[in-house]
Amino acid sequence: PNAVDAAIFGTASRSRPDGAPVRVLSVGRLAAEKGLDTLLRAVDGLPVEVVLAGSGPEEPRLRRMAGPNITFLGTVARDALPSLYADADVFVLPSRSEPWGMTLNEAALAGLPLVSTSASGAAWELIEEGVNGFRVPPDDPAALRAALERLVADDELRRTAGTRSREIAARFTPEGWAEAVVAAIEGAVR
Repeated sequence: PNAVDAAIFGTASRSRPDGAPVRVLSVGRLAAEKGLDTLLRAVDGLPVEVVLAGSGPEEPRLRRMAGPNITFLGTVARDALPSLYADADVFVLPSRSEPWGMTLNEAALAGLPLVSTSASGAAWELIEEGVNGFRVPPDDPAALRAALERLVADDELRRTAGTRSREIAARFTPEGWAEAVVAAIEGAVR
């Protein structure tokens, strides 16, 4: 299993004020395969704040597409990521291609509801459909929007989904990863 350190991503406390617009976060390179153009289409006109953390070759095009509810942070230092996750309400990974998607692990440990495309390997391990988030087809802004609308409209769903995300992600530890590697090596040796 792919893993991130819970001591880093699972400790920041939530700091969003009550009544603030729902904040949707996406973290990663601003590259075509990440599908951020699909996210921008999906949130057009939604009453949400969208925060994009990362930089890359698609940034100029994405900035031209972005509405007033989109904030580009550029590259964010790893030490600042836990606070960034804590300040979000929903995490989105709209990738067209993603072997795993470690940011889903990070967001889940931070206690966020998850929305990912089915193209991410992590989406199949970290998302219980309708419980802690949603898997949507890549390049489908309508499906992505529908998933986000469900989370935006339901404070209780966001809360329970975030709790379940944290529980699921707790299984994906560095120790678990090391044990799986050892087991694979031992199996190959036998």
